[in-house]
Amino acid sequence: MAAIAFQQLGTNAQGAAPALIDIASQNISSPSRNCAVRSLGGIGPAAREAVPILMGWSTNADLDFRNEARRALLRIDPEVAARVGITNGT
Repeated sequence: MAAIAFQQLGTNAQGAAPALIDIASQNISSPSRNCAVRSLGGIGPAAREAVPILMGWSTNADLDFRNEARRALLRIDPEVAARVGITNGT
């Protein structure tokens, strides 16, 4: 539900990006980590500050987390995602 709310808020939720990055970085649980990254993607281009860390997470060994990071990167900065070979098919 939180990820859907962030998608609805879009750029209005830009201020939450640092906290979402922190939540995902803490790796408290897989669901919280994945939801935080999905929420970053929901914010879209306004969460651009997450791009460097999402690029690192896009090669994570955990398939679900890696794919969440790739989808978020595509929503936040499709040009950067394309440059590193991430497409809609991740």
